[in-house]
Amino acid sequence: RGDKFDREQAIIDAAKELGDSGADLYKVEMPLYGKGPQQELLCASQRLNDHINMPWVILSSGVDEKLFPRAVRVAMTAGASGFLAGRAVWASVVGLPDNELMLRDVCAPKLQQLGDIVDEMMAKRR
Repeated sequence: RGDKFDREQAIIDAAKELGDSGADLYKVEMPLYGKGPQQELLCASQRLNDHINMPWVILSSGVDEKLFPRAVRVAMTAGASGFLAGRAVWASVVGLPDNELMLRDVCAPKLQQLGDIVDEMMAKRR
């Protein structure tokens, strides 16, 4: 058709269609790839939350690893239950020598930081 694909609308449309499917967990890409003003990200995440009637988590797909912690915090402010670890945690060490060292010294601290954000945000809901 020649129409330009609208990723942001597709994310919302998928949430509208699948967000009440009765699944145990809904996984969704972070709106705007986690870029832009925090309020804009929050509004986009809240639009998702409005259509998802189950626990949901954001994926790190396409989100710069430096932006992902903020993306997790914003999504959780909007109602997300957490994140699904992926490229934002592991990508920087793939192919480097001494994988065990890299996983311990680079990836584990990233994962710890993300886990701390989830703990903090969930504690605010209690």
